[in-house]
Amino acid sequence: MTLGLGASGALAQTLSGPARVIDGDTIAIEGVENNIRLNFIDAPEFGQSCQNARGSAYDCGIVATDVLKKMIPEASVVTCEANGRDGYDRFLAVCKVGETDINGSMVASGWALEFVRYSDGRYGGYEADARAAGRGLWQGSFDKPWEWRDSRRQARFEAERDEALLASECAIKGNISRNGRIYHLPGQMDYDRVRIDESRGERLFCNEQEAKDAGWRRALR
Repeated sequence: MTLGLGASGALAQTLSGPARVIDGDTIAIEGVENNIRLNFIDAPEFGQSCQNARGSAYDCGIVATDVLKKMIPEASVVTCEANGRDGYDRFLAVCKVGETDINGSMVASGWALEFVRYSDGRYGGYEADARAAGRGLWQGSFDKPWEWRDSRRQARFEAERDEALLASECAIKGNISRNGRIYHLPGQMDYDRVRIDESRGERLFCNEQEAKDAGWRRALR
């Protein structure tokens, strides 16, 4: 591994050696302690469901990983130019096998997207071509990987919040809708999907009498 200054003046690192694939946008290089995240791109995650051209669901994270493995056969020597690290302490890098830009090739294959939140537009043309040709993910429908992760985080947050509500003494949900002020008890049909928005005057109650005294009425089921 060698160190040097990048064009921006930031400390850059050249990481090189036999590599193995972790997932569709992450690799490991022998002798390098931290994994390497392919910079400027985002591939689907393991467990992410996409639809193919026939409308059938498949795990697109597994397919993206397999595609990257074909680009980097086991123990192939990969050279990466790293500039910084992400929140998981992985190196952020553009990597090559020989003269082939792996990051760009994943986007060109349609099995990764340009990570527009962080990219400089360098792979926008590759993505446009893959989309027009219906390659990879573009053969069917899918959620952008970053949006899929965000929805998963939100779902986990809501599940943990609802679990905490059920464990607390004040778990009665006072909801305001077109039907008026309705309170929902744990176990009722709509309880799990009711979300409390305090900015609208909605609130939690610790017992039914408290809810009734405040002007709420019990949901029918």
